[in-house]
Amino acid sequence: MIRKSIKPALLLALLFCAVGPLLLFVEQHVAGREALRQALPIALLASFFFAYSFCSLLIFRRLIDRKGKVAPAYYMADKMLRLLLCALLLVVYGIFIRQDLLLFSVNLFVFYLTTMVFTNIYCIREEKKLRNS
Repeated sequence: MIRKSIKPALLLALLFCAVGPLLLFVEQHVAGREALRQALPIALLASFFFAYSFCSLLIFRRLIDRKGKVAPAYYMADKMLRLLLCALLLVVYGIFIRQDLLLFSVNLFVFYLTTMVFTNIYCIREEKKLRNS
């Protein structure tokens, strides 16, 4: 089960390794040197989204391996939990750090969107494989 989740996890890690520096590069050109303060939050966001996505993919893989239909309830619950965690992260950052909230929000949104697109594509492909076999 874990072996089958390693390849998508590595792809996601590579994707995050590209997205993080790209975000920092773009923000530095838009916001100047203040954007460099987002280097640590970007790394932490990448780590958070990677860990969450890896766990999500493991659960998905377990459901797929049981040869049962993956319930739409799983998709909805996963997406809703991810959205609520992002909202909580934004609120906590806003309350405790308060610095560069707009840049952090953009970073959070980009990582959220990247993760959503990647996991949706992966899950749809795996569902199609299950149906075709």
